[in-house]
Amino acid sequence: MEEIGLLVEMEEESASYSVSEVIKHSRWVCHYCSLLDKHLGVFLYFLTLLSNIKGIVSIAVYGFIINAIAGFARQGFSSTAAWQAFGLYAAYQIWNNLMTLFEQSYVAKRKSALILQLKRAFLHKLLRTDIKALDRKITNEQLSEKYNNSEHLYNHYLVVVNFLSDVTASLILLIIMAYLAWPLAVILLVLSVPRLWLDKFMRKRHSLSQKRSKKIMARLRLIMKMWLDRANLFQFRDRNLSALIDKKYIDLKKYYEKSTGTTLRQWQSANKMLDLVNSLASLVGYAWVLFKNSTLSAVGSIYVQLRLINLLETKLKKIATSYNLLEESITKVIDVENVFFWKETEIDTINKDSEILELELNHVTFSTISVPFPVVENLHINFRSGVKTDLIIPDMITRDVISKLLTLQLTPTAGDVLVNGGLVKSLPEDIMLVNVGGSYFPFLSVAENIVLNTDSKDEEQLTPVLHRVGIYDQVMGMPNKLAQVVSDLPSAVGPGFLTKVLLARVLFRNPKWLLWISAKNIAAKTEREIFEQLYLSVPTVITVSDKISSSQKAERVILIKQGKILEQGSPDELIQMQGEYAKWLEKVLAPKDPLPPQT
Repeated sequence: MEEIGLLVEMEEESASYSVSEVIKHSRWVCHYCSLLDKHLGVFLYFLTLLSNIKGIVSIAVYGFIINAIAGFARQGFSSTAAWQAFGLYAAYQIWNNLMTLFEQSYVAKRKSALILQLKRAFLHKLLRTDIKALDRKITNEQLSEKYNNSEHLYNHYLVVVNFLSDVTASLILLIIMAYLAWPLAVILLVLSVPRLWLDKFMRKRHSLSQKRSKKIMARLRLIMKMWLDRANLFQFRDRNLSALIDKKYIDLKKYYEKSTGTTLRQWQSANKMLDLVNSLASLVGYAWVLFKNSTLSAVGSIYVQLRLINLLETKLKKIATSYNLLEESITKVIDVENVFFWKETEIDTINKDSEILELELNHVTFSTISVPFPVVENLHINFRSGVKTDLIIPDMITRDVISKLLTLQLTPTAGDVLVNGGLVKSLPEDIMLVNVGGSYFPFLSVAENIVLNTDSKDEEQLTPVLHRVGIYDQVMGMPNKLAQVVSDLPSAVGPGFLTKVLLARVLFRNPKWLLWISAKNIAAKTEREIFEQLYLSVPTVITVSDKISSSQKAERVILIKQGKILEQGSPDELIQMQGEYAKWLEKVLAPKDPLPPQT
């Protein structure tokens, strides 16, 4: 109820939203924010570097202490040497805990700040609106600070408890070595018991702080939902961010999980070895205390120091490995950011109110470091108003790049994308974009997916559209009919149904220009039926597909291979040429649909 009250306080009209609707509409924000969090896994490598450096210092300190123990065995007990060893160990523990504090405070704070920065940049790019709209309600920095403070407090207490425990254990060891009375040792052992209580107390505090932080984040998600709704959630229709983000960040996530898992396993293995060495060192010390056997102590000391040298070498190798992984990860992060946070064109030279007469790829070339040859090379295509054009691109990479060039998601290496002969920052509103692979929203209902980004809420207007695309009976047979959420569709519904929902969106909007990017998993028959509907209903259509059988109703067909135009013209002209298009079409359609007779 607290969250609902907050929404009403923010905006009176928000009272019409139920809790389930708010949660449903905010899922996508949580999804992309979690992807961004995983994107920052690079900090794990930085922490691994710090841990390895600490490990080297630990080796040096333990080596000194072992030498001191061996000296005790050879020369007898010396209180001065004992207290020197204890002083060094205590100083090391202080330094070690300061390093731990640095890891848990400074690095965590830096990571949190970068997560916040990326999330804000993401939302700003996504909505192309003023980020201060959210700041007027409650700032991300305030929420982040509250969350970090609760975590930071627990970390401080935990470090202090561990430090006291280590010092107590060291005192007990020295007391035993100095032949002090057992009652005093028992007293010190009893004094270390409160650590268990304090640790339990702090874990409880930590649990409470986590609950508070979850409430804070839940409130943030609700506020984000209202802000995004006000800024018009679906302004990125001409960006197709969904497919771009999912592909890039899933790849990056797999890379991080693989390399991070390997690094952490190596670090855990090294820690186990260090624990073994520490145990051996303790055994050497206790052997001297119990048996005063200088020979055993000397042999044990030599063995342990040889193991320490070997471990030191292993640590140095792991530092090099961690550093290389860190460098490689940073490179990958920069590469993804260059694709994700694209640089928009600085100038916009067209009048937004003017009618769109042509869309042009003006001698466009696109190449990338990962591909040794240009994906698109000197491609020149002019799409004129009133013409139905089908781009047939068999190669998946080329098809993906040309689609993103047309939608201004990628900046050409050479050449320009022009509208009415002028440069633009984004696709004009008159050009409707539908990417079959990522233009429907699973958290919205069927009706909401059709009337998307419009003011219409009259379901009666949808009936003729559903009849035209042939899914009226199918929709009305669902449990919630038009209110059926896409993610909860019956299992019998296939990808063809969702494609027809997108077709219904086009027919409902009735745009002047349409850019339709088809998907590979759509059956050729379904795609052919959809294209026929599009060509009949929309004045200017540009379709991008890998299927040649869908092109027969187009006025202009362009066959592109290896980033270059292979053939272009009307379907009849290309059949008469008896080139690549005609051979491919005959192979696909034979023997059911023979080619029409040539005139």
